[in-house]
Amino acid sequence: MELATTVTQDAGMSSELVLVVGDDPLVSEAVCLRLGKRGCHALHTDDFELALSVARARRPAVLVLDQILESEASTRLLRRLEDLGDDAPWVVLVRYAPGPTGPFRSLHVTQVAGPDWFEELPDVVARQVYARAW
Repeated sequence: MELATTVTQDAGMSSELVLVVGDDPLVSEAVCLRLGKRGCHALHTDDFELALSVARARRPAVLVLDQILESEASTRLLRRLEDLGDDAPWVVLVRYAPGPTGPFRSLHVTQVAGPDWFEELPDVVARQVYARAW
């Protein structure tokens, strides 16, 4: 289920594509499996540049970012997504502890935090995909 190192436009991809960006492949794969059970087509990567390429080429509805926002690479990714304007995916930010989300004015950012994040994440993402479709 790991995302390929190259990205091509897939005409069959729907707006229900969810891209999971995380540094732990086991957690990312488990998240993708849980999202798949909710009807989302989920892909994962640990590469921020590839995540940006997917955001540009495939226009995912939601991007799940499980990196701590203060990470330089994740902040840079969010800034570059912000430049996509209305084409930017909505972001679900997974944090293991509550914290600031930063001033991302044109991004729709939802935070899932705390010890129950893994149980809450599929419902939060499904709501975001549904909201984005409307």
